[in-house]
Amino acid sequence: MKIIISDYDGTIFEDEITTKKNIAAIARFRNQNLFAVATGRSYEDFMSAKIKNNIELDYYLLNYGAQILDKNMQPISITPLTKEDVAKIKSFFKEKNVTILYCNDKKNSLKESGAIFKIVVKFNNRKDLVDSYKQFIKLDSFNTYILKNHCSLEIIRKDVNKKESIKKFLPIIKMKQNDVFVIGDSINDLEMITQYHGFCVENAEPNIKAVAVKIYPHVYNLIEELMEAK
Repeated sequence: MKIIISDYDGTIFEDEITTKKNIAAIARFRNQNLFAVATGRSYEDFMSAKIKNNIELDYYLLNYGAQILDKNMQPISITPLTKEDVAKIKSFFKEKNVTILYCNDKKNSLKESGAIFKIVVKFNNRKDLVDSYKQFIKLDSFNTYILKNHCSLEIIRKDVNKKESIKKFLPIIKMKQNDVFVIGDSINDLEMITQYHGFCVENAEPNIKAVAVKIYPHVYNLIEELMEAK
């Protein structure tokens, strides 16, 4: 048995036709294997995509892996920000003209509620975004991703990324590293691609293509190759 762990945006989710082909291939693969998603999306954001595209998987690594759920969307492992983390982030951005969203186990909110897995800081312009990012990462206290298209920062715990989350949950599901195949397209996939059998899609960033074992046009091409190789 194998497990594929894939990024979502830009990897599983592309144009409408490709996305449907990817999801159909995932369903076939799951007849004898396992498939998981590892995404920066929060629970609320991913659930909207899951419902819209009728996606059924075995495991869900959300918020860059800070929240790991089984196929029934029940928690397997959680790594939320501490209260001190949240306070530190709020203090840093207190005097800045930003909107802060708190992503907990179910929804995104303007108010703190429950365990916070990720904080999203939204800016009004790209210059403020980039300037604040450069200042914030000097704290060296968090993993911080800059989303220029959304003019926002996404902040998680320093010890959370997709690679570490996969490492944490493999013993739980009793899978060996050699049976893990990962695929992605962007910088937040870098660690997992270099750690496991790591692949990328054709539209991946150049630095991801540089470290991938192989580049596939789409996720369904990787799935078809693995199924033929059995």
